[in-house]
Amino acid sequence: MAWPVDGRFYDGDPQEVARRMADLVDSVGFDAFIRRAFGGMFTATSDPALRQRVVERAARLDPVYGRALFIESVLWDSTRGRDALRRIHVPVLHLQATDIDEQRRMVSLRPGIRTPFMDLVEELVPGATVQVVPEVGHLAMLEAPDFVNQALAAFLGGLRA
Repeated sequence: MAWPVDGRFYDGDPQEVARRMADLVDSVGFDAFIRRAFGGMFTATSDPALRQRVVERAARLDPVYGRALFIESVLWDSTRGRDALRRIHVPVLHLQATDIDEQRRMVSLRPGIRTPFMDLVEELVPGATVQVVPEVGHLAMLEAPDFVNQALAAFLGGLRA
């Protein structure tokens, strides 16, 4: 199993986590929220055309559905995420590209940096492999496809060995 997704958990009391997400979306409106959220998934060196394409696609999401989806995603983390990780008993590659800084901004990782989510995956998924995808934004598979593909190929090749 390969899990090439830049992950993190939104942890805490589920109702409080859901309320904070709803307040965040509602305080600026869905369009502004989605544009800021998806625009923030990229770095200063990201391809502007890629950023625009991703943001515009996300902005086409139905606002009622999108709001519910974001609330459910943070609820999933706090209510079911850890249990889901504990139930994984197949080889896992987790590629991590970003973390959230003290100002709640997404920041790129450098080799050797660890995130709490990387530690959690290693703790809860026996034998998991975690690796940093350096100097890209949240959508590492779009910004660094060669790196991601090479990491997947190496991981899968190791399974055959």
